[in-house]
Amino acid sequence: EGNTQHWLLRNPTQWPVTYHELSHAHQEQNSWFEYRGEVEAIVNFLHAYILHMKLGVHFNEAFKASMDHTNYEPDDAAVHWMLTPNFREGNEMDHSNTEFDEFRYQNRGYADIARLFGWEAFTGYYYTRNVDTNNGVAID
Repeated sequence: EGNTQHWLLRNPTQWPVTYHELSHAHQEQNSWFEYRGEVEAIVNFLHAYILHMKLGVHFNEAFKASMDHTNYEPDDAAVHWMLTPNFREGNEMDHSNTEFDEFRYQNRGYADIARLFGWEAFTGYYYTRNVDTNNGVAID
């Protein structure tokens, strides 16, 4: 009969870390797939997708809820990045894996993927990758 009271059945979006860690397992693992330093940020994109596209949460709210330690909407995340010294000086984001890192565990970078290109940029890649894998097509 199972545990019908389990939180994942009763409130599947309760804990964003679930989708963060699940995304690590599902995300393309090749270095060409992601911009260096984003491995701890882009994995939260799956949660935003589920909230927005599968559960009907407004995009801004889905983006905000995709990480449990931030309350940025997409435009706020952009402004937050624009206020940093690196942005103002024309430098790339810090990806030092230190407390100064401007990527990891932050949702600045992935908001505009969906807004600019639609969710198809995210889902289409993985659909094609799945079809190719099922057909024995090797991806280097």
